[in-house]
Amino acid sequence: MLLPVRTQAPAETPVSLDEARQHLIVSGFTDDDDQITRFIQAATDHLERKLNMSLVTQTWKQSFCAFDSFLRLRNGPVASVVSVKYFDVDNVEQTVPAASYKTLDYTCGTSVTPTYGNTWPATAYRPDAVTIEYTAGVPAGEVPASLKAAILMHVGLMYSYRGDPEGPRIDSNPAYEALIWQFRRPKV
Repeated sequence: MLLPVRTQAPAETPVSLDEARQHLIVSGFTDDDDQITRFIQAATDHLERKLNMSLVTQTWKQSFCAFDSFLRLRNGPVASVVSVKYFDVDNVEQTVPAASYKTLDYTCGTSVTPTYGNTWPATAYRPDAVTIEYTAGVPAGEVPASLKAAILMHVGLMYSYRGDPEGPRIDSNPAYEALIWQFRRPKV
């Protein structure tokens, strides 16, 4: 399995600039808005990597060296599979009909598997023989409140300690960990 590649970034962040400004008690001036916006993106990226999760709707491609019974997709929650493509034994790209596969949600993530009575076709021998394009995440307004609070907490820490490389780390903050623990997935 190759690393997933994000092909379309989210159109918005889970926390708005206004929400962050209110959390930071920054009003009356806009000089720090660009920096706060970067902190929101950095905190969101950090949380997505930590949880192996897509917070706001975005599109990904995940490639595999061959078909397997269960093709596990990273960066869920998976909203929908856009396509399953593969290189056949003649190294020609083909598309698997949507009715031939389904998604299954497990505690460790979402997998794509053939539907009953179907099997995966044979593929060429190459590291990207199978590529699944999918959308993951939820609309920004549906991101759980505890994850938004964790992002705001991280933004607050970065804002308070900007320019201080010895400042506290968010990953050692018990309140931050308590906000995100229920979204952790077991490693497989």
